Amino acid sequence: MPTVVDGIVYFGSNDDHIYALDAGTGREEWRFNAGGDVRSAIAIVEGVAYFVSGRDLYAIDSESGEEKWRFRSIGRGSPPSVAGDMVYFGAANGLFHAVSTQTGTEVWNFQAESGLSDSAAIAEGVVYLANSDGLLYALC
Repeated sequence: MPTVVDGIVYFGSNDDHIYALDAGTGREEWRFNAGGDVRSAIAIVEGVAYFVSGRDLYAIDSESGEEKWRFRSIGRGSPPSVAGDMVYFGAANGLFHAVSTQTGTEVWNFQAESGLSDSAAIAEGVVYLANSDGLLYALC
């Protein structure tokens, strides 16, 4: 799913890349090789693009396409959600991660009863996520 911010279209591909194109001209601004297909949506927050490729959560500079950091999970990841100084994503094995946007280090995690494939929703300091068994979790 493409994301458009400030006239730039960001999207991932099964050719292992994330692309940034000028929305008006279609000109490629940059491409980043993630080493695996990019199926997740891309969250752009304060000049950083967050996305998941395979098991890796990436943070790259949205203007240059340069990698800032990478976090490796144990299972294929869900699309990231960003709130404050944290980026959240779950994995097919049910492990949910809260990762620092600044350093890319895990701050905490939670083990759900089954796989997580959707983005988390965050409201008023509560992280909501649903697993593949239809359970809804509210994490504080």
